Amino acid sequence: MNEQITDEKTNIRYTLQGAYYQPDFTSPTEEEQPIGIWGRGCPGDTSTEDRSTDRAGRRDRAMNNIQNRVTEIVNNYLIYS
Repeated sequence: MNEQITDEKTNIRYTLQGAYYQPDFTSPTEEEQPIGIWGRGCPGDTSTEDRSTDRAGRRDRAMNNIQNRVTEIVNNYLIYS
């Protein structure tokens, strides 16, 4: 038996491990980036941006309010229905 084979259609290489051929998959190395709960970042989420604490507090409360409303809608209509 060959130790390694390559599927001609998918071009995936397989390695013999025991009695089975296992695909040789590797995860690409990526830089970690916080992307939020549904894969989108919030605009203006930079620590270097100069804002007053009152403005930042209002913005944070507004973003939390929006996130809570969206979470409720997604849960009610997509997950729990």
